[in-house]
Amino acid sequence: MQTKVETDVTERIALALEKMVEKLTNIEAKLEELTCEVQSHGHILADVLTGLPDEDMEGCCDSEECDSPECNAQLVEIDQ
Repeated sequence: MQTKVETDVTERIALALEKMVEKLTNIEAKLEELTCEVQSHGHILADVLTGLPDEDMEGCCDSEECDSPECNAQLVEIDQ
């Protein structure tokens, strides 16, 4: 049989665990929401990343369709 102190401690632990579960559930819901947000905007991220400069050619995005003066100047240098 538990003493009053043991019962109080057990109840406090149970309450603390309930609060932790509630907070973790909220965090999980927020993560799911953010995951959906990122997935729904994935195409935008991909578009942005494809336009980033290539490390080998400073300022050039390495795209054949690019009309940027920086890219064209570097491509001319490479061809020569």
